[in-house]
Amino acid sequence: MISRQQAREGAVPCDGLTRQGAAGHSIRRVRASVIVLGLVSAVLMTERGSAQNSELYRLTVRPREMATGTRTQAPGFQHLKDSLTDVIYVPQQCVGTRRCPLLTLLNMDNEWFYNAADRYGIILQQHSREGNSGELLDAALKQILRDYAIDPNKLAILGRCAGVRSALNRATKNLDVFSRILLIAGPAPVFIDSLSPPNKTTEFFVEQGIRENNMAVEHDSTLRQAGYPVKFVFALNTHDHQLEAYDFIGRWLHESWATPKAADRPAPAVVAEVPLTTDALARMTQFWTKFHDLVNRGSLRDNLFTNSRRDHLREMAVPAGKRRLSVQMVDMTAMAARYPDIASYLQESGLTPEEHDTYRVALVSAEIARTQSSIAQTIEPTSVQAKNIAFLEAHPDELQELEETGFWITP
Repeated sequence: MISRQQAREGAVPCDGLTRQGAAGHSIRRVRASVIVLGLVSAVLMTERGSAQNSELYRLTVRPREMATGTRTQAPGFQHLKDSLTDVIYVPQQCVGTRRCPLLTLLNMDNEWFYNAADRYGIILQQHSREGNSGELLDAALKQILRDYAIDPNKLAILGRCAGVRSALNRATKNLDVFSRILLIAGPAPVFIDSLSPPNKTTEFFVEQGIRENNMAVEHDSTLRQAGYPVKFVFALNTHDHQLEAYDFIGRWLHESWATPKAADRPAPAVVAEVPLTTDALARMTQFWTKFHDLVNRGSLRDNLFTNSRRDHLREMAVPAGKRRLSVQMVDMTAMAARYPDIASYLQESGLTPEEHDTYRVALVSAEIARTQSSIAQTIEPTSVQAKNIAFLEAHPDELQELEETGFWITP
């Protein structure tokens, strides 16, 4: 058994960008992150040839034949036997004979994901070094299947930032191994001719922070054109790690494996599009200034920001051109019903909880569209969304005031 601190050793930071925990709530622009991501993307473009080499990334592990482990012995962080590169995290509910899913995190510290693993019953593999041929990953997966009770139909692989390329190279050549492929905040381009043909069980999850300018939207478009099922999510986040985002991923994995048909899964909430006004923007800024102060005020911080607010997050379907994209945000109606301070702040700001949620969706929708050219090109010029984009462009100072409340980086 090893400590969480030891588990972090060997994890590779994402392109040298600042890593910040879920409690990190500072307001900052991410121009430097955008520049770094662009440079990484340009470098990775040169690796197209190797990405097309199927044999280079083909694994020999066969989960349905090799999942011979019948019992998981102990909970917590532990080094994988005979491996210098892998740390395993086992939730308490996976100890014993229960077969749990396995999520492989490439070059990413599993410290960020263990809360979600505990909640949804997922065993984590932190794989920090791969080797060009993938032999280390192949060997590690075989050993995990021998030593732990793993459900062979529920293997997932996650790449974040520069790790997206590694995840794609491994996963898309091994769709018989991984049934879920997660691409988080990644600049690496997707090439249709480097992908294996779609099958009936493999799904992609693609996430991009609303304050990121990477290529996740292009990932989504390319994968859909190639015939793959994709869950695309915009996160209210910069490029920092965020526990809310990882909990969302854990929940999606759990639901997608429990309910294989996407149409049968819970649908995100939908609200009607409304036009933005200077009065609405001012009221939202007034409320969010108070809300930001409340969740950071002494003893209330742990209760509201860390626990209760996360318990009241819901998935919203946000208009984005001709599509609706998923964004996770706090259900302010539920929060106001539970906390008198929040209900009072809404009232003082001239908002009902329902109006708050409606305006927030309108603001997020317009911001996504105006910062993502591929989405902006699909918007009807006379639509409410087009008018809201023009409104934001015409009010940069008021928009900056809203940004300073944490509005764009607080789900």
